[in-house]
Amino acid sequence: MKKISIIVPVYNVEKYLNKCLDSLVNQTLKDIEIIVVNDGTKDNSQKIIDEYVKKYPKLVKSYIKENGGLSDARNYGIKYATGEYISFVDSDDYVDADLFEKMYNVATLEKSEVVACPVKYIYKDKISHRDFNMLLFNKSIKDSPKILLEVKSYAPNKIYKRNFWLKHNFEFPSQYFEDSALIYNVLLAANKVSAINDGYYYYNRINEVSITKIADDRAYDIFKSCDSILSYYKKNKAYDKTKESIDAVIIGHIRYRIRTYVSAHESKKLKEFVKYSHKYLDENIFNWKNNFINKIKNNKLKKDKLYCIIFKNNVLLNVFIILQKIKHLINKR
Repeated sequence: MKKISIIVPVYNVEKYLNKCLDSLVNQTLKDIEIIVVNDGTKDNSQKIIDEYVKKYPKLVKSYIKENGGLSDARNYGIKYATGEYISFVDSDDYVDADLFEKMYNVATLEKSEVVACPVKYIYKDKISHRDFNMLLFNKSIKDSPKILLEVKSYAPNKIYKRNFWLKHNFEFPSQYFEDSALIYNVLLAANKVSAINDGYYYYNRINEVSITKIADDRAYDIFKSCDSILSYYKKNKAYDKTKESIDAVIIGHIRYRIRTYVSAHESKKLKEFVKYSHKYLDENIFNWKNNFINKIKNNKLKKDKLYCIIFKNNVLLNVFIILQKIKHLINKR
């Protein structure tokens, strides 16, 4: 049995794939397998994959399937995993060379079913990140709900005990924002969640085809994710104990979607989305406007403060939309 199976879904990423795979084949933890799933890519990605299979035949495994989306490719890769732990790396991202060794060592030491690492966000002109508050970890989510706010919903910045994953029949759903629909539930089910602060996952935010940058009705899939979270936590009698953190997670995910509409100058769609969001939150989260994530002082960035204000207040939202239209007209001239 390998120590970790790393699943890499691939779709039209020839520009980034070499850097991703180089970071994996050069891991200091040698007893791993890299499962590359070609999800019906239309570019030259498979040629790149073939080169790595030829060069590292005992390390890299290649699978080709019809296009089914990110969730389908991840679920497909899990079927072929043999590792004690599994992990996911998106094919336009990369990781530190010793990342998986460090996470595996902590998993073994703490006997944890999930271990997370911080994410470094790669922009065109900067790299940003925030380390974890390590005092929160090596506990279950019921005992330390704020872990949810630290590690967030990303599937790739974690390793998961494979038997634990299979025991609970976890699968990524076929929707956008599939990570948020599943990973918070995985975290709750784990015996404990551990973390490291000295190894990083590098998340590529330069890739402009990302769903996080597209302002259309796909944003409404976030409500499917919220339904999944609320249902799972209530079903497992964990919602009352984790309510403040879970509510913050849900509000934060919904509110984050408005920035795509703002960036795209989609004023009408922005207004419709906020209206729908209020209806959803009013029906599902009692007293949601008073959750700590809606407190201005808890939002450190200027944009976060702004989105917090306009998300809660319809009058200020309308004022903001008018100002945005004026600004957009001036810039066009």
